[in-house]
Amino acid sequence: MEDIIAGICVNFITEVINFFSESKARSMVEMETSLKQKADQFIVEMIKVYFKGIDKAIEEDKAGRRKKGIVIERKGDDREVYTKFGYIEFNRTYYYDKRRYII
Repeated sequence: MEDIIAGICVNFITEVINFFSESKARSMVEMETSLKQKADQFIVEMIKVYFKGIDKAIEEDKAGRRKKGIVIERKGDDREVYTKFGYIEFNRTYYYDKRRYII
């Protein structure tokens, strides 16, 4: 996961450097708009990686889930979240507490 995060950070930094490296005069509005768009996309990508990492960590903690009676109900469900940074799509795993919901 660290490699993925590093890659996202490098891409963001490269985009910002390229933006300022262009030999073109920019207005404050143009800088604000363009840089906000780049920053928002960076944050969206970081949130996606975070969600994926958390989902994986919970799934891999079988001993911890077993102690609490939590089992996987289904995996890979598509989710969508609208944030102030933008639209985020990701997959997640759903769990249930088998001690409370005996079938």
